[in-house]
Amino acid sequence: MGQKGKRYSPRFQFQVMLEVLDSHGRRYPTKGIEMQSDTRNSTLVGIDRDVLGISREKHHRFFLSRTEATCFLFRAEGQAQGYAYVWPDGQVGPLAAKTTESFRDISMTSLHHAAMRNPPQISILVPGTNRQAIEIAFNNHLEIVLPFVFFSSKPLPDLENYLLHSPGLM
Repeated sequence: MGQKGKRYSPRFQFQVMLEVLDSHGRRYPTKGIEMQSDTRNSTLVGIDRDVLGISREKHHRFFLSRTEATCFLFRAEGQAQGYAYVWPDGQVGPLAAKTTESFRDISMTSLHHAAMRNPPQISILVPGTNRQAIEIAFNNHLEIVLPFVFFSSKPLPDLENYLLHSPGLM
């Protein structure tokens, strides 16, 4: 997906590490990609605490137990900046970035990885308050297909640097 003939050049230099974990947090080497020594998904949980103010540890355990899920961890200068799950059906999400500056790069890189799988479509669930994500979606010719309304009895977290996976898991 995206414009033909144009390459996206990120502003940050990211080391993309493929994180393949099972439900017990064990990591498995994948085609020569360097793995972290951390044996739990604490890096992902730490990003969620920074971005959303809550832990999504159970969600990560669920996503990482799914063999079709690919989780990319993005680092800049040795520090985790965000993560994104990319699915074989072309869905990207959940995705979290610690800063609005890194959100665009992480989103664009994740959309690129989704497109490389040649799915029938690419999809993201964009919170309506995330203007940057809406801009990225429209600039990459994504369409609004199914709008959702999200109600909560508690204050919502800031979703400026976050893309959802599904309404049921938020």
